[in-house]
Amino acid sequence: MQETHSTTLDEHNWAAEWGKTRAIFHSNPKNDRSNGVAFLLNHPDLNLTSWRGDQHGRIISADFSTRTEKVHITNIYAPQSGHPVRERSLFFDSVYVYLHSPHPTILTGDFNCVENNSLDREPPSTRNDPTQTLRELYETFGVQDTLRLVYGNARLFTRRQGNTQSRLDRFYACSSVKPLSEYTHPGLSSDHDVVVLETNNTTITTHGKGRWKNNAAIYNEQSFKIHLQHKWRQWCTLQPFLFQTKTEWWTQIKSRIKNLLIQHAKLRQSTERRRETDIRRKVEALCRDENDNPTLLPIYNQLKKQRSKLKQDQVNAKVKNPESTNLKA
Repeated sequence: MQETHSTTLDEHNWAAEWGKTRAIFHSNPKNDRSNGVAFLLNHPDLNLTSWRGDQHGRIISADFSTRTEKVHITNIYAPQSGHPVRERSLFFDSVYVYLHSPHPTILTGDFNCVENNSLDREPPSTRNDPTQTLRELYETFGVQDTLRLVYGNARLFTRRQGNTQSRLDRFYACSSVKPLSEYTHPGLSSDHDVVVLETNNTTITTHGKGRWKNNAAIYNEQSFKIHLQHKWRQWCTLQPFLFQTKTEWWTQIKSRIKNLLIQHAKLRQSTERRRETDIRRKVEALCRDENDNPTLLPIYNQLKKQRSKLKQDQVNAKVKNPESTNLKA
C-alpha cells in the first residue's frame, strides 16, 4: 500500500485488527497523515522477518519468509509530478540502500512517473519524467518491469483522472522471481487501481556458484579507479540532501561500490574469456599445422605458455567473501 496518509491512531487500530506482525505501517514521524507506505499480510505461510523505512514515510523495505525461502520487497511512494525533477531524482537515488539484499528482490509502489510515455500514458505524452535516474536504479539491481516480461508491450493503466490514464503503479523483479501474471482490480476508495502480481520464485543458493565474491584484484585496475573517482564526486553531493548522518550515507555508498565492483568484474571476466578463447583457437590451429611446418613450433609453445599463465592468473586472483571486505564505516 502507498499514500496511506494515516495517523498514529489509524495505524494502531489497523495493526490491532490485522495483528502486529501482519500489518506494517510507515509514515512521516514529523507529520501525521503525510505520505505513508505499508505492508499487509494475509497468507498464513508468509511471515515478516525484518523491516525498515526512510525518514519521510516514502520507503519501506522488508524481508519475508515462507516455509522454503525468503524474499525482499521494497515499497515506495515517489514524490508527485508537481515536485521538482531534481527532488524526484534524488528520491530514486535514496532507494538504493533499501533495495540491496541477498534475497530475491521485488521493487514496487507508486512511482508517480512512467517509464514509457507512449505505452504507459493515454493520451501519450512528451513530458520529462526522471526516467534516467530510475533506469539506473533498476539496471544496477537487475530488476525488470514484470508487466513487460509477461505481456510485452501491452497497455495497462493503474490510475485514471479526467480524460487521462497512466501506469504509475508497477512491479520490478529480479531474475529469480518469475512473474506468471499481472492484472488490476478497481480501487474502491482511490483513483489508483489495485495491481496484482502472481509469481513463482526459484531457489537461490546461499554459497558457491552464483554468489558474489569480492575480487580484490579489481581495486588495482586503472579503469575501476577512474570510474570510482567519477562516481565518488557524485555520491558526495547526496549526503546533505538525503541523509541525516554520515553513517547512513556510507551504508548506501558501500552498496554502490559493491555494484560498481560487480560491473567491472563482469567486464573483466568477459575480456578474459575472449582472450582465452582467442589464444585457445590459435593454439589449436597451430597444433594442426605444426606437423607440416616445424618452424611454427616456437610460436605454438609461446601461445601455450600464454594460455597457461592466463589460467594461473585466474587461479591466483585474490578472492574474499564480501562480509570480510574492508569497506567499513
